Amino acid sequence: MRFRPRYAITTSRAPPRRTRSFLTDFCLSIPFVTKISRGGKGYDALLYESKKLGIVGLFVVFSRQGNPSRIDYHDINEDVEAFKQPRFSWILSGISLSRELGKRERPAFAELVAPRPKWLKSNQPAEYAWESFVSLVSLSASNGLFQSVSSAKGILNAYPSKKGNLINFSFKTYDTNEEVGPRIFVTNFMDYRKSDR
Repeated sequence: MRFRPRYAITTSRAPPRRTRSFLTDFCLSIPFVTKISRGGKGYDALLYESKKLGIVGLFVVFSRQGNPSRIDYHDINEDVEAFKQPRFSWILSGISLSRELGKRERPAFAELVAPRPKWLKSNQPAEYAWESFVSLVSLSASNGLFQSVSSAKGILNAYPSKKGNLINFSFKTYDTNEEVGPRIFVTNFMDYRKSDR
């Protein structure tokens, strides 16, 4: 293992091939994320395995018609019923895999930076979708979790949609600004904490 994981990602049950490929891209793009095989595991088993790995949060990717359609984020919680309720959900209109962008091989990022896009406006749904995602995935190798000699650094790029999406994400190399994938097209965002504010 190239790192001690901080987050994990899994799928809904019986995921299609394209969703499984997306998990691989996700783990290469975002530092400190490891995959958990879903199999027949329910939320109680997912919570137990997450705690065993020492992670703080779990991404769950759902599929529709063979493609990733939603990403839920769950905080690790002592209570399985509380764990079942996602903290955030990003509703997807689609994704593009690294291989679909012509990248058969790509680096695994050890560090990820996320510059704030100038086009984002305060207190708008796109900003909430961006801030929530960045608060989870933009992690620095300086936090001591990284345990590898690799120095690959990536950029999380966010750009406005021309097709009615809320926000789109892509990943690039820091040194060459080369897009390596995946692209994530977000059509809606749900923040389940708002009722607590």
